[in-house]
Amino acid sequence: MRFIVPMHDETNLLALHKAGADGIILQHEAISPRLVSSYDKESMESIIATCQEHNIDVFLHLNVMMHQTHIPVVKDFLVFAKEQNIDGIIFGDIGVYQLAKDLDIHKKLYFQPGTLTTNVYDAKFWHENNIKGMFAAREITTTDIVTIAKESPIETAIIGHGHLNMFHSKRPLITNFLAYQKDERPELFNNYDMTIIEAKRDAKLPIFENTHGTHVFRAKPMHSFDSINQLKDVLDLFMIDSIFKSDQYTIDVLTDYHQVLNDPSTLPEIKKRYHETHDTGFLDRSTVYDTF
Repeated sequence: MRFIVPMHDETNLLALHKAGADGIILQHEAISPRLVSSYDKESMESIIATCQEHNIDVFLHLNVMMHQTHIPVVKDFLVFAKEQNIDGIIFGDIGVYQLAKDLDIHKKLYFQPGTLTTNVYDAKFWHENNIKGMFAAREITTTDIVTIAKESPIETAIIGHGHLNMFHSKRPLITNFLAYQKDERPELFNNYDMTIIEAKRDAKLPIFENTHGTHVFRAKPMHSFDSINQLKDVLDLFMIDSIFKSDQYTIDVLTDYHQVLNDPSTLPEIKKRYHETHDTGFLDRSTVYDTF
């Protein structure tokens, strides 16, 4: 199992690797809707060279929901990824697969649609289409993830730690709401410091609006400390998403996961650090839909 992480500041690359990151996820605002940092191609080339020198895997986060206007920039980044010989491309829109296939780079793709990949037949379908791996849905249990990973003919990945996106709309909902309210407060575009509270519960859900629309996240980031020793032998990639956090946060989290993996007896002590601020997401409870 390899740990992969996005990076807030390229000066922290080797510190992240030293803490246990096996791979770095590169993002760009044009192709990565919920990113921690946007790197231009020149910066990416420098980062990729350093990664290759230190045997660090490189992934491109190309999970934009494509419209016709996105096709040229997506093609451009796919060509760049091929030229740089990066290790993986994380995508969610099937249109990206077709563009990658046309460029003969589809064998480096990892499918990450969010909630859709809930069974091993998804993995078998993508195996037939010659991609490299698939992220299991973020709303399924540890038991289901293990079952899928054991039977999958391609690599299995999960977002195992961090804030999970629970709602995305292409519409600028915050801008529209403020206009309707005739609210003239300062610009809130690309502001990562906001939360929204639902009428039926007190939880504060992180929310922001950018060029890709409006994004709402679960109130607490998730952790997988209880499940990591079950997952280590079946998973290929374990992603830590540090959105709303920092590289130092990622370094601390990586250190704690490796501590639990090396010495399972430290689990209770490490879990205490996360008890108040994190939860286990959907790993230990099945998603149930109420009937109306």
